[in-house]
Amino acid sequence: MTSANHNVKTVYRMNFLGIAAAICRCDILISGGGSLLQNVTSSRSLYYYLYIIRTALFFHKPVMLYAQGIGPVRGRKAREAVKRILQRVDVIGV
Repeated sequence: MTSANHNVKTVYRMNFLGIAAAICRCDILISGGGSLLQNVTSSRSLYYYLYIIRTALFFHKPVMLYAQGIGPVRGRKAREAVKRILQRVDVIGV
């Protein structure tokens, strides 16, 4: 539906190889808006969004977090994972 309504290419959110391929072809990854980097509702969603950012960094793509709320992030390992990623992104706008 998004593809047809906005004339853009889309990838099913659980198609991890498709996501990686799309990121490989992009010029920049813009992640946002909302509080995507949090694990109060689900740890899986936190690691999903970290995967997307990490994939962009792997392909040496600029990463911008736009209109992004961060947290709450519970647990030492989760906080460390977010910290490592945030230190590597190019632009953060909250």
